[in-house]
Amino acid sequence: MKYQNAILSDIAKAVTVLLICIIAYQGFSQCEAGSVCEAREGKEEKEIEEYIREYYKAISDGDFVSLGEYITDEDELEEETLRMKALRTCGFVSYDVEDVMIYPLPDKAYWLAHVCTELTVEDLDVALPGAIVIMIGRKEDGSLYMVRDAASDDLSEDFIEEIREITLSDEMVDRTNEQAAKYNEILADNPDAIEWVQKASDAQTKALSEVYTRKAYQERMDGEEESYFVKKGDCLWSIAEQELGDGMYWTDIYEANRAVIGENPDLLYVGISLDLRKAAE
Repeated sequence: MKYQNAILSDIAKAVTVLLICIIAYQGFSQCEAGSVCEAREGKEEKEIEEYIREYYKAISDGDFVSLGEYITDEDELEEETLRMKALRTCGFVSYDVEDVMIYPLPDKAYWLAHVCTELTVEDLDVALPGAIVIMIGRKEDGSLYMVRDAASDDLSEDFIEEIREITLSDEMVDRTNEQAAKYNEILADNPDAIEWVQKASDAQTKALSEVYTRKAYQERMDGEEESYFVKKGDCLWSIAEQELGDGMYWTDIYEANRAVIGENPDLLYVGISLDLRKAAE
C-alpha cells in the first residue's frame, strides 16, 4: 500500500511538473507571438513613414513624374503638378517632414498618418509649419498607395466613422492645434511670411484657372471640401456674407474652423484655409 501511494505521489508530481511546463511554454509562446506582431507592426509603420517621406521628397525635388506613383488620378495629378509649379515661381524650396505618427486601422489594410511638415522658401527667414492627415492603403500586390477618396475604396460607413473618431481624437487634434498655433505665431511676427502666403495662394489660383473654367473647376470640386483662403481685409462676417449669403453665418464658420483660427475669431491671418462646407451643413 505504501508502495502504491509512493507511485501515485510520483505520478502526481510528474503531472504537476508537466502542467507547469505547458503553462510556461504557452506563456512563452504568447509573449513570442506578441513580440513578432509588434515587430511586424513596427516594420509596417516604418515602411509607411518612408513612403510618405519619399512623397514629400518628390514634391521638393520637382520630380512630377514620380508624383504619379502617389496620385493615380490624371486630373488630380495635373492639379497637384500645377500647384507645385506655381509655388516654385514664388520661391518654394522644399517640404521637410518633421514628424509622422502612424495610426493602424482595425482591418490591417489601412493606416492614418498625421504628418507635421515645415515649408521653406527662398529669402524667407522662417519655415512655415503645417499638418495633414493622410490615409494609406495596401494593394493586393503588397504595394502602398494614398487613399484620395474613401468612397472610391468602397469603405463601409462604420469603417469611415472609425476613421473620423481617430481624426477627432484628443491626441490628433492637439497635434494639429500645436502646428496651427506655431503657424499663426510665425505669421504674426513675420509680415514677409504673410505676404508670401498671399502671393503663393494667388499664384496657385491663377495656375488652375488658366486650365479649367470656373464652372468646370467647381464641378470637379463638387462633393469635396470647399476651402476659402483668407485674404487681406477679410473678417469672418465678410467671408460669411460673400460665400454663404449672410454675415450671420460667421459663427458657423468659426466653430467649424476653431482649430485653425484659434481662440480669437477677430484675428484672421492671411493665407489660412477655412472649410466652408462644414460651416454650411
